[in-house]
Amino acid sequence: MTRPEPVAAHQLAFPAAYLQYWVQFPPADAVQLWREDLEEFIEDHADDPLAATDDGQFVLVACGTQRGDVDLTVQFFTQPPSAPEANWQATVDVDVIIDRTLVLANPDDDQEDIPVPYPHAQPTQYRLRVLYTDRPQDSYQHYQQQAAAQLEKNIIQIWLAP
Repeated sequence: MTRPEPVAAHQLAFPAAYLQYWVQFPPADAVQLWREDLEEFIEDHADDPLAATDDGQFVLVACGTQRGDVDLTVQFFTQPPSAPEANWQATVDVDVIIDRTLVLANPDDDQEDIPVPYPHAQPTQYRLRVLYTDRPQDSYQHYQQQAAAQLEKNIIQIWLAP
């Protein structure tokens, strides 16, 4: 059986802060999602590995990096991707709505948000999960990994909802 291949993929080193980063799906006419409106959601879900707002426009991704880069790949699929290989751990899937682009952000106000385009004609419901490996378990392990230039690796997989 062949593994589904992503139809689009973007790879980057993205800075996490406070053991998290965010994935936002603002509508085309929105300048940005107001972070102040999400403060309670972020506080309530700070310990969850992955959490999405009810409207599917904001996702909090937990990570093991207190402050520093995560080796991040965003993959888009037309069908559900295969189960991850044994060395990867996976979060539960969450529902999201994509309206032309997703935006990667973190809690630091001085970090510029990064748009990741995925063209389609109208807002569409997708499923999203995060695979991760090389996640530090504490600040000492994080320091050791940084000294060895080894980054935590995350893959965000997104596919059309059934």
